[in-house]
Amino acid sequence: MNKNYKPGHKLAAFVLIIAALYGLMAISGIWTPRLGLDLKGGTTVTLTANATNPDQTDQTTGAPTAEALQEALSIIQQRVDSLGVGESSVALQGARQIEVAVPNVDSQELVGLIGETAQLSFRNVYQEQTVTVSTAPIVNQPATGSTVWNHLVVVSGTVAVNGTTQYGTAVQVQDGLDAPDTHICSSVVASDGTWSCTISLPDGDSTLSVTATDDQGGSFGPTTVLVTVVSDLTTAPAITSPAPDSTILDGAITLAGTGRPGTTVSVDAGNGVTCSTPVPDDGHWKCDITLPEGKSTLTAVAKDADGVATQSSTATITVDPKMVHDAILPTAPPTQRPTVAGENLNSAFEDLMAWQPTSQDTADFSSWNCDYKVQGGKFPDGTAADVPDGTLVYPDNTPIVDVWDQPLFACGTLSDGTTVKYLLGPAVIQGTHLTGATAGVPQGQVAYQVNLSFDSTGASQFSTATTKLYSQTSPMNQFAIVLDARVISAPVVNEPITGGQAQITGNFTATEAQNLARVLRYGALPLSFEVSSVDTVSPTLGGEQLRAGIIAGIIGLILTLLYAFIYYRALAIIVVGSLASAAILTYAAIVLLGTTVGFALNLPGIAGAILAIGVTADSFIVYFERIRDEIRDGYSLARSIESGWTKARGTIVVADSVQLLSAIVLFFLAIGSVRGFAFTLLVTTMIDLFIVFFFSKPLMTLLGRTKYFRSGNPMSGFDPDHLGVSPEALRGRRASTGTIKTKAKEA
Repeated sequence: MNKNYKPGHKLAAFVLIIAALYGLMAISGIWTPRLGLDLKGGTTVTLTANATNPDQTDQTTGAPTAEALQEALSIIQQRVDSLGVGESSVALQGARQIEVAVPNVDSQELVGLIGETAQLSFRNVYQEQTVTVSTAPIVNQPATGSTVWNHLVVVSGTVAVNGTTQYGTAVQVQDGLDAPDTHICSSVVASDGTWSCTISLPDGDSTLSVTATDDQGGSFGPTTVLVTVVSDLTTAPAITSPAPDSTILDGAITLAGTGRPGTTVSVDAGNGVTCSTPVPDDGHWKCDITLPEGKSTLTAVAKDADGVATQSSTATITVDPKMVHDAILPTAPPTQRPTVAGENLNSAFEDLMAWQPTSQDTADFSSWNCDYKVQGGKFPDGTAADVPDGTLVYPDNTPIVDVWDQPLFACGTLSDGTTVKYLLGPAVIQGTHLTGATAGVPQGQVAYQVNLSFDSTGASQFSTATTKLYSQTSPMNQFAIVLDARVISAPVVNEPITGGQAQITGNFTATEAQNLARVLRYGALPLSFEVSSVDTVSPTLGGEQLRAGIIAGIIGLILTLLYAFIYYRALAIIVVGSLASAAILTYAAIVLLGTTVGFALNLPGIAGAILAIGVTADSFIVYFERIRDEIRDGYSLARSIESGWTKARGTIVVADSVQLLSAIVLFFLAIGSVRGFAFTLLVTTMIDLFIVFFFSKPLMTLLGRTKYFRSGNPMSGFDPDHLGVSPEALRGRRASTGTIKTKAKEA
C-alpha cells in the first residue's frame, strides 16, 4: 500500500478545478450553452449562382464554372466562420446552388452577410434627389387582374423595407374596406419580411385591401389587388388574342387566352385546323395555329385530367391579306442599358473622370424611383417580367446591374433615415484596389465607421479624383461609395485625400460596421447570387427536440443508477458521484467552449453526452472487477483497492484513448451536425479520464478505509458472499492455508 497516497488532496484539487471552471463562467456572465440549429433554431439559406461574365460560364451546361463556384464557396465559408458560430455548414448543392446553415444568427443578418457579392466601387455623383419610398406592403400572389379558380385564395408577399427599417410586423387582407369577418385573413410577418394568409372570396370580382401594422400602432398601406374568382369548373376558356371579331393580315398566328390551370385547352377552327396546349399555373395559355383566308369561327374547350370537358367559347377571326391598314412608320430600335462590362470603349481612368451623363440618362433618372422594381411578376409599366420579383429595373425594364464601366442609378439612406436616389457615373476606382477594411470608432467620436486602405494604384487614383471633386459644386463635389449597387455613403470632398486611406461613415451600429468590414475584407464574390429560399427552424421545434434529448438522458441515467444500486449497493455512491461530476464538468465545458471557440450544442451532441453516461459507468465497472479479482487472489481489501487500480488503470486509459482517437477521426472526416457528436464525445471522454483519476480512485480509497466497507457489511458492496469469497479472504487470508499476502504492486 502506498502510504504517501493522499486521496483527500486529489479530491480537494478536483473540487477546486470545478470551482475554477464555474468561476470563469461567472466572469464571462454566460451560464447557458450555445445551442445548434436543431435545438435553438436558426437559418438555412439557399443561394443560386449566376455568372457575371462569359469567362465564368460553362459553355456546355450554361451554369457557372466549378472554379468560380469553389472560389465563391471559400469566400462565403470565411464570412460565416468569422461569425464564430459552431455547427455552421456551407456546401454545394447541384451545379449552381450553395446551401448555408447557421444557428443563432438572424436570417436577415445572415442573408446580408453571405449574399453580398461585395462589388465595391467609387463613383462620381452627378445628380441626387430625395425620394419618398412606399411603405405599403407588396403583394406577390395573386397578381392584380388575375383569375383564380377557388374560393380559398392564398395571398402572399413581403412588407416594405427601407434600409434596416421594416414597415410592419403583421398584415391584414380584406375584401373591400367593409368586408365581413369571413372575408378577412391576417398573417404575422416572418423574420425575412414575408407573409402569407388564405382568404375566402365569393364568385366574381373582388378588390383586396392589404394593410401592414407594427407593434407601435403604425399602419402602412393599403395596397389594392383586383382578383376575379371563378368556382364553376365548367367555365369555358376564353380567347383573348387576336381580339374576337378582328381582321388580320396573316393566318399564321399565336392564339392566347385564359383558362383553368391544370386543364388542356383545344381550339378548333374547322376543316381539321386545330391546336391544343396545357394551361399553366398562371391561367394564361398560348398555342400556334394557321387559319385559312376568310372568316373562321374558333371554338375553345378545355378538359381536365379525367377527360371532363368544360363549356365552350367561340371567337370569329377574319384573315384578309388585302386589307387596307394604316402605314406603320419605322421607329428607332429600342436601346437597353448594358448589363455586362466592356461596352464603354473610353474606360481609361482619365476618360471615366471626364464622363458626363446624356440627356437620356437625365430623363430616365428623373422618372426613376427607388421602388421601381418587379412586383407580382410584372415590370412597373405592367408588362410581364422575366426576372424575379423585387428586381430593381431602369425605366426601360433593364435590370439594374452594377456594371463598373457604365453609369448607375442607385439609392442610399442618410443618417436621419431619408432615402436619396443618385445618378452616378462609371466606377472611377474599383474595389479590387482595396487592401484592408476595419471597423471602429475614431478617437474623440462616438459613431462607428469603416476604415479603408488602398494599394499604390488605388491611392494614386483616389488622390487625383478627390483633388478634382474638391473644386466642383454640389452635388458633383461628392463621390459615392457603392456596394452591390447600393450607395453606402456619399460624402462631400472637403479637401484632397492623399495617403491611400479613406473612411465609410454613416448611421452604422457596431454590428453593421463590423459586418461591412468583414464582407469587404474577405473579398468580392466572383459570382452574383439570388436568394432561392430562406428556411428558419423555429425555437419551438428546437425546444421540443431538446426536451426529448434531455428525457432520453434522464432515462439512461436512471437505468444506470438502478443497476448500480442493485449490483454494487453502497458502492453505487461512487457511480452517482462520478456521473454527477461528469454532468457538472460537461456542462461547464460546453458553456465555456461556446464562448471561446463558438461550439454550439446540437442533437447529435446530446447523443454524445448521453453515451458518456455509459463510458463513466464502464470505467467504474472495470476498476471494481479488478478489485474483486485481487481479493479472490488473497489480498486484503485495502491492498486490493490499490493493486486493482494499478491493473485497471491501464485498461481504462487504453479504452478511453481508443475512443478519443475515434472521436478525433470522426470529427475531421464527418460533415454537418455529425461533427457535433464527435466533438462532444471527445470532450466527455477526456472528462471521464479526469474523473477516474481525481474522483473515483480517491473516493474508493477513502471508502475502503472505513469500518463499514472494510468489514464487508452486506449492503456495502464488499459483502464476501456478493464477491464470491470467504470472510477470511476479504481480510487477506487464504481459506486453504491461512497465509496472508504481504506484497502487492502499489499505485
